[in-house]
Amino acid sequence: MDRLGGLHRLPGVVDLAPLTAAPRLRRLHLNRSTAADLTPVRELPVESLRVTLADGDLTSLEAHPHLTSVDLTTTAPVDITPLRTIPHLRGLDLSGADVPNLSVLADLLDLRYLSLTARQWTTLLTEAKVPPTLTAARLADANTTLDDALTWASRLGLHTENAFRVTGTLKTAGE
Repeated sequence: MDRLGGLHRLPGVVDLAPLTAAPRLRRLHLNRSTAADLTPVRELPVESLRVTLADGDLTSLEAHPHLTSVDLTTTAPVDITPLRTIPHLRGLDLSGADVPNLSVLADLLDLRYLSLTARQWTTLLTEAKVPPTLTAARLADANTTLDDALTWASRLGLHTENAFRVTGTLKTAGE
């Protein structure tokens, strides 16, 4: 688990302190596991972090020198203000997080990718707080209709007049 780390379906709240024994850990993904304290991540060169956070405290990630991607799910409201100080943050998925103040996203001047729910996007677009350097966006709702997605894309400033929908199954040459 020195370069890539994944914790899967561990019961209860996971203690990340043992990860400090992996000083070259670059990717940490907690899949269906919950952490309460991200302090151990602070000293690791983690670039990609996917975590479900129990208490909603991101302060231990402040100014993290290596972090480039965060996929955050929360069980409580979270203040994302500490994300402003992460110098290389390029990708952010908050679609599973309860974020009371999404306007902070406008201060993420190097953010390239953002994934939010329809409700979160509506809030962000209404407040006109979309990160200025955004080049890719995801509408993360399983039940979104094509009309909903086109309305969202239009509000982002994308041209939707020639949009089309394709469904089907992709088969490879060996199938």
